[in-house]
Amino acid sequence: MSEGLLPIGRRVAYWRVRRRMSQRVTASLLVKLGEGELAWLAADRAMSVATGDVVLVAAAAVQLGQVLRATGQTRVAVSTMRGAAYRIAVLDFDGGPPPHLSLCGTLLVQAALAAARHGDERAAAGLLAQLTRSPHAPAAIIQLAATLGVSRA
Repeated sequence: MSEGLLPIGRRVAYWRVRRRMSQRVTASLLVKLGEGELAWLAADRAMSVATGDVVLVAAAAVQLGQVLRATGQTRVAVSTMRGAAYRIAVLDFDGGPPPHLSLCGTLLVQAALAAARHGDERAAAGLLAQLTRSPHAPAAIIQLAATLGVSRA
């Protein structure tokens, strides 16, 4: 069925999802291009259009964390990413839905990167340790933590 034949409600929902995705992609691209101020605006808009959907807010928060790190606001990035991660999965790595677990892990990695950039080795190690406690932790995260001497306990 072509888009023109879809009921109006489904077409509106389709374009809302596209708009949300485009704001996140735009923020990510602008960070890569070194355009921090424009990336900040795109991340803010991504957060605004995601309001009301916990998964979309968490996905937009990933880009916000990247923007904060890229603009040197590492302490704010750690706090923002940690808070967003705890809202999406509430440290329940075993019982959450896969999208929530994935976003929680991504946000904690972003927080660990920001903590490391800020020079806070203890916070970075603590965030990596939280990630490795999950039975679903990716092998790459476990290997990175082990390389850095972070215990899974």
